[in-house]
Amino acid sequence: MAGLARAFVAVVPPPPVRSALVAAVRDARAAVGPAPGLRWVPPAHWHVTLRFLGAVAEPERVVTDLAARLTSHRPVTVRLGGVGTFPVGGRGAVVWAGVHDVGADARLADLAAVVDTVPCDRPAPTRPFRAHLSLVRAPEPPSGRVGPAVSRALGRHLGATAPWVATEVVVVSSVPGSEGHRHEVVARCPLGA
Repeated sequence: MAGLARAFVAVVPPPPVRSALVAAVRDARAAVGPAPGLRWVPPAHWHVTLRFLGAVAEPERVVTDLAARLTSHRPVTVRLGGVGTFPVGGRGAVVWAGVHDVGADARLADLAAVVDTVPCDRPAPTRPFRAHLSLVRAPEPPSGRVGPAVSRALGRHLGATAPWVATEVVVVSSVPGSEGHRHEVVARCPLGA
């Protein structure tokens, strides 16, 4: 496997959860209508980022280390529920669906902490992990008009999804292009029992 220009480690929701999310996003988009600069994240890109890796010179080493560390981590049961917004510097806002642990025996934050221990070219993040699934990029800070309108519309249409069990994490290559980034799963790492 050749080096990766931009990569991340994530959990991907299964098809039934994605279907529920597609319906909620469709209804929210209809409620919001067209808005300049609003970019809805395509369903093929929906994921819960555990760690952004950036450029990875030796992906095989990172994947091997990650897989070894995850064999002792139990699968995590989570669900989507709630909507929030956070700023992206001065460049706008991201509107997201919250991701919540179901049960206390295995937590997504603990899984992210294990992923953070994998050595790679980019240091582990220092800010606390906040489990979320990005849905929309708005052209203004959360205090503007578009971000809150989208948040309200998604909040009305996205209830709590059925729980699902994350049994693996994926390493994803994100390749920039003229139509935005193309995501490609380059490795799957199962969680232990």
